[in-house]
Amino acid sequence: MIKNNIIKIALFAVITMSFTACLKERNPLVGSWEYVSINDENTTWISEDFSSFQSIVTFSSEGTFLFVDDGNKTVFDALNYAYEGRAYFGTWTEEGTEIILNVINYIPHETYTSEVTFNDGKNLSFKIPVSKLHENTTKDIPLLNYKRSDYDDLGTLISLEKNNWRVKSYQKEDKNQIKKRIEDALSFAIAFLEYHEAEEKFARTYYLKPLPLKMYGNGVVLKYYEDSEDWNELFFDEEDAYNAYEILKKGFNSVAKVPDEISENPIKINIFILKETLKNIQSH
Repeated sequence: MIKNNIIKIALFAVITMSFTACLKERNPLVGSWEYVSINDENTTWISEDFSSFQSIVTFSSEGTFLFVDDGNKTVFDALNYAYEGRAYFGTWTEEGTEIILNVINYIPHETYTSEVTFNDGKNLSFKIPVSKLHENTTKDIPLLNYKRSDYDDLGTLISLEKNNWRVKSYQKEDKNQIKKRIEDALSFAIAFLEYHEAEEKFARTYYLKPLPLKMYGNGVVLKYYEDSEDWNELFFDEEDAYNAYEILKKGFNSVAKVPDEISENPIKINIFILKETLKNIQSH
């Protein structure tokens, strides 16, 4: 009996030490951050552009990130005067007080550098990421202020494996390859919503960009082809983009009626519709 108790105590001690070590080793950047404000007192050239700006950024312990911009101006394109909200995916590393973001979806192999400042672990400020193309800019770079949104590590959800569908194709694809990208995108969306349902958390559908779907409390709406520029950009050319949209549209239009037992639950409705769409595409 004494021996068994000693074993239990030893096991508990090992588990406790392992958990404590993980907490100590965890990078304070890991988790999700929500945009709060911008320090732009001396940068009037950018203040109006960020009047409707919204953003969420998530860093995983696996070294991947998902940076979602919404509103009139994107962070990464701020110095290019590009006006379009996007979802940027890639890998991240640290060098001293700087974070290096390697974007691998819209602009493959483009690297951005940003200075990072922490305040009590709940607030984060960093300068607008500057790409190698604009390292010599003479403009003052304002600080973006974020607050801690979620301490959870979403490494599995934003892994390279689950987000390959975000990476633009640089060669023509056949029907099966196009279907695979759509299926992977829908699988990500389903996993994303199921995670938030299980954890009883609010699901920010920004993360589903550029999938051309809009989530509402009573269902999912497929955007028109001409309103799906970011999604279309993932494909090699207009022909592939149009074929992809038609595949997604057929699968979406064949969704069965939402069961009565989940008709009052928005997240369950959306999961059902996405699963039905995925099933329809896989069966053809």
